[in-house]
Amino acid sequence: MTPHMISHLPNHDRVAVRRFTANHRPPCRMMVHDHATIALFLEGTSTFWMQGHYELGTGDVLLVPAGTPHHNVEVRGVRSLGLSLCLSCLPDAPGQELSELFDAVRKGACARRQLQPGEPEELEALILRLEQELQTPAPGRKLAVDALMTLLTVMLLRASEAPRSEQRTGASLLVAKALRFVDLHALEGISLSDVARHVARSPAHLAALVKDETGETVGGWIMRARMTQCRQLLIHTDETIERIADRCGFASPSHFHRAFKKMHQMTPGQWRHAYRT
Repeated sequence: MTPHMISHLPNHDRVAVRRFTANHRPPCRMMVHDHATIALFLEGTSTFWMQGHYELGTGDVLLVPAGTPHHNVEVRGVRSLGLSLCLSCLPDAPGQELSELFDAVRKGACARRQLQPGEPEELEALILRLEQELQTPAPGRKLAVDALMTLLTVMLLRASEAPRSEQRTGASLLVAKALRFVDLHALEGISLSDVARHVARSPAHLAALVKDETGETVGGWIMRARMTQCRQLLIHTDETIERIADRCGFASPSHFHRAFKKMHQMTPGQWRHAYRT
């Protein structure tokens, strides 16, 4: 079953808050996200599959890395809060620490974190405050969001990793290693061959494996990683479009224009103006 790509950062924001409620057995549709996800379970229980089954309940936190296939097997009276994150768009302090947490899950660590008594309510309050800040264009909003993300990251770092009996398959670990390489080297003009060489597999074998597990091609993941960096440079620097195209590994500014417009339905210059405004 090929996973379906779903993004909860449609406007390419760095953080988004989602609410989820369900009390039924949903269709077992496999999906992947092009962003990291944190889910806090407030009520109910859920059987969740992500390279193994998880039984989740009130107070549990689930970490879902970008590109990792997953689906709900069954939900029973679930109410949860979710955070969708562009990790490379966050400040260095929380961004790096969160990246390491998600990398560990990619490599086979347990995705479920357990909070101490009273901490689920504290984390819920942080996420709701974050949602409020994101919805209100008040002075100092960026500082407030960064501060809340830092506090949230500290809570996750201190949460204990739940025990887990099932192990991830070798194929899944290989895909995780490939996607991590893409994250780190996407701006260097890498290709499928470079990624395949890194994981010691043939390009054809890796291409089929990544497509089968994530529903996206290796080239597609490389482009998504490049575009994440491009958007940050467009917003946070005054570098020219030509300079950004060069830094992000595009063959020419015209190639960058075409690729950016295909993904965002506007040119880099239009996107910069819209989001800076």
